[in-house]
Amino acid sequence: MTLAKLQLTLTPTNSLITTDTVRFGDLMPTITSPIQDLPVGVTETISINLLDFFTSDEILNVLFSGGGLIPMKYQDDSIVSFAQLDLSNDPRSSVPEPGLTVGLVALGVVNTLTRLRRKSR
Repeated sequence: MTLAKLQLTLTPTNSLITTDTVRFGDLMPTITSPIQDLPVGVTETISINLLDFFTSDEILNVLFSGGGLIPMKYQDDSIVSFAQLDLSNDPRSSVPEPGLTVGLVALGVVNTLTRLRRKSR
């Protein structure tokens, strides 16, 4: 996994409460930054890179153990009006297609046979 971005649109409502946190499943730690730095009464969208807090395996385990649903817990005074989780895997790091692998092996075999023929002449 190369991307695990959580976007939240939040509106903090009380300047006396500065202990806002979000929790991803039952994983620790709870996330506090940049949530606790938001101004009161202003709606803002923030992005949190979950890979800064959790491993890919931890994130996928939460996803699969919930049958594709992820329990999120937000606490304290902010109104959460939007939440989105983007997960991605960089295609450059993925496993090659089986057809490509077979094609490369076939080219290697042809190259080896060509060299053997040249040596035998």
